[in-house]
Amino acid sequence: MRKMLSIILAAGIIFGLTATAMAVQNPDYGYVIVRCTVTLSVDVEDNATAYFSTGNEPERYVISAGLGLDYVSTSSITVKNDSVGALCIWNVQVSAIQRANSNIWESITAWNTEPYWTLGTSPDVEQAVLYAVFCSSRPSTGEFESNDILSVGSDKTWKHKSSASDVDLDPTSTTYGFQYPQNTRTSGYSNKVTAPGDRRALWFRFLPPTAVRDDNFRRFIIQITAALAE
Repeated sequence: MRKMLSIILAAGIIFGLTATAMAVQNPDYGYVIVRCTVTLSVDVEDNATAYFSTGNEPERYVISAGLGLDYVSTSSITVKNDSVGALCIWNVQVSAIQRANSNIWESITAWNTEPYWTLGTSPDVEQAVLYAVFCSSRPSTGEFESNDILSVGSDKTWKHKSSASDVDLDPTSTTYGFQYPQNTRTSGYSNKVTAPGDRRALWFRFLPPTAVRDDNFRRFIIQITAALAE
């Protein structure tokens, strides 16, 4: 009986020591859990009209139609990441083509849905080609390529220049400082990323139709949408 009590007592001591050892943790952990919300916004800043000629308004908008003509805009539109706390990518498209009801600038009273012109990948009768790149200064025609062609109603996302097959809206040259650099903290993204406050200039190349039925003013509405850089 005394032996049995000794065994039980010894077992109790061992169990007590083990339980105490299991209860002691060093280190131990608590948690801080957050979910950061953001406000998405993109701002196309004032005087956001690109033109392809020189002079005052409306002469700066007047160019020729015909085969073989090729224009790079002499002005850009400035796009700003106007978000609160959001790293953004930008999607660009032509949301609509409009036709003015007059070929005299001062007489325009309405911009209507374009009934004739289309956008394509090569100029044709009443078909134009419109390219766009985000570029730090006015590019040459060689800075634009087929992946930079805009279409009506279809988004194109500005992409990082990692290979020729996945470059959209980025100039071709890497040697003249035309490309906006990718932020080093977002270098792993395939898309170009902007931080709040970043401003980028969007330039255009335009191949006019080979022939048109009238010389009224046309307006291409450029839609830019911000999305989170996931």
